[in-house]
Amino acid sequence: MKQSDLLTNLPSDIIIDILSRLPIPTIIRCKSVCKPWLHLLRSHEFATHHLSTSAPALAVFQYKITSELYDIYEFEDDDQHYKLLTSFMPPCRGMIQGSANGFLVLRDLSLRPHGLSICNPITREYMEIHSPPEFDYTYPQVAAFGFGASRITGQHKVVRVFHGREIPECHVYTLGTGSWRSVASSAPLRYGNGSIGEFLNGNLHWLVFDSNGKPWISCFDLETELFSIISPPLPLRTQRWPVAGVFAFQDKLCVCDNSSEDEIVV
Repeated sequence: MKQSDLLTNLPSDIIIDILSRLPIPTIIRCKSVCKPWLHLLRSHEFATHHLSTSAPALAVFQYKITSELYDIYEFEDDDQHYKLLTSFMPPCRGMIQGSANGFLVLRDLSLRPHGLSICNPITREYMEIHSPPEFDYTYPQVAAFGFGASRITGQHKVVRVFHGREIPECHVYTLGTGSWRSVASSAPLRYGNGSIGEFLNGNLHWLVFDSNGKPWISCFDLETELFSIISPPLPLRTQRWPVAGVFAFQDKLCVCDNSSEDEIVV
């Protein structure tokens, strides 16, 4: 049997395991080898396997006058050191609006209404999410976004919280459906314009403030699509974004207060 025939006749799960061990630039080139490999690299099975065997990574957005560049860094040695895995330039000029299971949501700030796209930085593939015309807004109206996956079904969802009045409106886009749905909104809370919901344990989290200026954490369960609020673990010295916000660190949700010139409180 020829060596090429041996590779062709390998089970798909073994080929996926082999391809997932390659450097990212090599994986990208493998898309052009043959149609079966292209199909495997685009499959959910490859994405799941590659994510399960990969070290934690960080996506960094770098703004330049002529272009935007995204760098993907892999953490090593108990997250104390990192190395550059790959860099890429997206087809649209956008900011990162969230990440889940290796996928990024990019928001094109040059469009009204703001265009969104889902990006796989490993395969360099993009999928646009079109916003309906009623999503257009002007200052002082506010729009906040989030992206994550539900705990049970594993469905990936983009969430948009909008408020031009007292009560926020919420819309959900489930990947694969091609449309937005309106869901029950949260309590009358103030979200930061352009703030990003932090994804952790199947929930999105935003730092918000009530009408009295008291801070809360607004939680959106991606499985039940219901809102709840919890108190932050420490008193904040500011009501301004982006000097205060919530972030995920390992398996914990953190509140960061960066309003002081002398210290950062986490």
